[in-house]
Amino acid sequence: MRIQAVDAFVGAQAGEMQRLDEASYSGVRLICAMLLQRMAADEPMNLESWVVHALSANAADMQRAHDWVAADAGKLDRLAMVVRKLGPIARALTFANPLEQPAIGAWRPR
Repeated sequence: MRIQAVDAFVGAQAGEMQRLDEASYSGVRLICAMLLQRMAADEPMNLESWVVHALSANAADMQRAHDWVAADAGKLDRLAMVVRKLGPIARALTFANPLEQPAIGAWRPR
């Protein structure tokens, strides 16, 4: 799965982070934003990419995640299955609701 590769990359960049704090959570969000900056902006959204968009510190990415879920809230029903075996990304998702966090910037056009 692609999300496992992203999780491994986040873990390698930020350390395994058995426990998150505000600083490490911000680091995960910045890493997600950086990864999305390198991806094609028109890549289709799916549950795995939603996780990375939602955790991104970029306002445009967060808005795209919000819009995708708003169209059908049932899309998140399988979220637990997707993140169950993940490390830093799963811990970040449980640390705080990503869509309720402040954006750090909006450097990627929608």
